[in-house]
Amino acid sequence: MGNLIKYEWRKQRTSRLLILASLIISIILMIGGSISESDVVIGFGVLIISIAGMFSVFYLGIESLIVYNRDLRTKQSYMLFMVPHSTWEILGAKFISAILQMFFAAVAFLIGMAACFSVIAVYETSIGELMRAIWEFIGRTPEFNWIPLLQALLLLFIVWATVIMTGFLAVTLSRTVLLKSKFAGLISVVLFFVISGVTERIHIFLINLRNVTAQGILSQISFFDYAFYILVCMILFFASGWIADRKLSI
Repeated sequence: MGNLIKYEWRKQRTSRLLILASLIISIILMIGGSISESDVVIGFGVLIISIAGMFSVFYLGIESLIVYNRDLRTKQSYMLFMVPHSTWEILGAKFISAILQMFFAAVAFLIGMAACFSVIAVYETSIGELMRAIWEFIGRTPEFNWIPLLQALLLLFIVWATVIMTGFLAVTLSRTVLLKSKFAGLISVVLFFVISGVTERIHIFLINLRNVTAQGILSQISFFDYAFYILVCMILFFASGWIADRKLSI
C-alpha cells in the first residue's frame, strides 16, 4: 500500500514543485520589497501567494481526477491494475494520495503566509504598521477566537475531499458501467453534479431536523458536519471500489 501511495504521489510532482516555486518567489519579493522599501513589490508578493494559495488546493484535487481518468483511459491502466494489489488498495492509494497532495498545498501555503506576514511585521512603512496593528488587534481582542476559523477551514478541506471522491466515482462510472455509451463523459459529469446536489440536500435536511438557528456559519459548525461528510466520503469510496472491482476491464 505504501509503495502504491508513493507511486501516485510522484505523478503530481511537477505541480508540487510549481507550488513551492510560487512560495519562494513570494517570499523573495516580500524580502526584496522590504529591503528596497517598495510597496509595489510587496504587493506583488502578497498577490502571488494569495492567488496561488487559493487555487492550489483545489487544483491538486482536480488534477488527481485527471490522473485517475488518464490511468483508466490509456495503457497505463494495464500496468497499474496488474500489480499484485487489489482494486481496493489501488483506489485507496489514489484517494489517499489526493488527500495528501491537498494537505501538502494547504500546509505549504500556511507556512508561506506566515513567513510573508513575518516579513511585513518587521517592515517599517505604512503597510508594515497596518499589518502590525491588525495582528495586535487580533491578539489582544478577547472576543476574537481562532478556533471557529480553524474549524471552518478543516470542514472546507473535508468537504472538498468529499467532492473529489464524488469525482472518483463519476470517473469510475464513465470507464466501467458507461464505457460503451457515446455520452459517457457527459453522463458522468451530470452524475457528479447530481450526487453533489443530493449530498448537500441531505445535509441541509439533517441540519433542519436538528433545529439549528441562523447564527452564522462559524457558530453552526459541529461534530455532526465533520461526521456527515466523512461518512459520505466513505460511502462514495466503497461505491467506487465495488464498481471498479467488478466492472473494470483492462
